[in-house]
Amino acid sequence: MVGLLAASDIPVTTSFAGSVTAIAAVLTAIALVLGALPALLQLRRDVKQVHIIVNQQHTDSMNFQRALIRALQDAGVDVPVDQSVNDPREKT
Repeated sequence: MVGLLAASDIPVTTSFAGSVTAIAAVLTAIALVLGALPALLQLRRDVKQVHIIVNQQHTDSMNFQRALIRALQDAGVDVPVDQSVNDPREKT
């Protein structure tokens, strides 16, 4: 069987062995993707768990910082404004 490539005028010939090789390569690629899929899904689950832990640690840290600020203010200590967030008390 002889055909032409769509982008050029180079003749392309195919053989039975070439067709079998191409089909085998496609099946191998599909098998590799399906084999890696469970590992990829597990990795995604692990990343989600890490995000949950990090977010909880951040929330705990922010709550503790607010408690410390309240305690310092109750003790009469002047606490500077947190410059990493927009403070509604601060006028720009």
